[in-house]
Amino acid sequence: MKSPTNRWWPRLAISAVVILIGFTASFTFLYWDVHRLIRPGIDVYRIAPGSGLSAFAANLAERQVVKRQWTIVAWAAAMGQLGKIKAGAYRFQEPTTLHAILGQLTRGQVVTYQVTLFEGWTVADMRNTLGVAPALIQLLPKIDDTHLRKILDIDEQRSEGWFFPATYHYNHGDTDISILQRAHHRMQRILDGAWSIRTPTLPLNSAYDALILASIVEKETAIDSEKPLIAGVFIERLVRGMRLQADPTVAYGVGSEFKGQLTQTHLSSDTPYSTYTRKGLPPSPISNPGRVALAAVMQPAETKFLYFVARGDGGHQFSATYREHQKAVLSYRQRRQRQSASKQD
Repeated sequence: MKSPTNRWWPRLAISAVVILIGFTASFTFLYWDVHRLIRPGIDVYRIAPGSGLSAFAANLAERQVVKRQWTIVAWAAAMGQLGKIKAGAYRFQEPTTLHAILGQLTRGQVVTYQVTLFEGWTVADMRNTLGVAPALIQLLPKIDDTHLRKILDIDEQRSEGWFFPATYHYNHGDTDISILQRAHHRMQRILDGAWSIRTPTLPLNSAYDALILASIVEKETAIDSEKPLIAGVFIERLVRGMRLQADPTVAYGVGSEFKGQLTQTHLSSDTPYSTYTRKGLPPSPISNPGRVALAAVMQPAETKFLYFVARGDGGHQFSATYREHQKAVLSYRQRRQRQSASKQD
């Protein structure tokens, strides 16, 4: 008589083989399905916090990227990655695989963007650029400068000058205000650092005064090597009680009336920003200066130059006396006339 063990072990062995074959076939199919090439497109896929992988798989199926949305969920479960998906916005390579997509989701390789705020830009310039930056939530169009200063805890009467020009990286769904907040904090740190190592004899009462002067230097020249010398000219004029007579301050004060060319009427018009009609610094910065302009004001070149005029090639001609300056201005005007005449010929 056969024992019960002898009767059941063949059946158990057969069942085990069937299960093993079924598991192997299922895993092989699953492996093939998640490693075959698919084309998710160039669109951005968003995974909201708490939504999980199932919602993302349904999105893939809805866009007809995959036929079986359960395969990526099953593969994630098999790999122990089901609870490791990170929320965010994603863009995938073309073509790719579900296996590669899952790896990107677990590593949190979200879509990143960048926006550049340039030296010498005004807050209005920065607002305009942020207004067309992709994937940013637009909040700035709804608030004025007073509200912006309150959000960023800026005590001065204007936010101008308080945003450090640089390239800022951000994620899909960040706000435009968050970019300005980062730029503001960075400007605070850099300004404080520069002010702490300033030349002790500067005729400036505060770091904010230095920020104002740096904004003028920034608008006067795009040549970094000239900025310490231009800052030195302005410092020398302040020491002597002379008006700065900086054209960019006049243009800023004129506002929307300025069309790219200052006139004698502009220069003689009195506004709070006219350094032709008023002594000292204007009431606020006229642009957002960069690191070189800030450093130039904190440690200006020692000079007896009191004047400078554009040479027409991007640089400036510096003079120590008004007579020398008049000659330089006359030479510049004659050069412009010759250039204009040659263009007409």
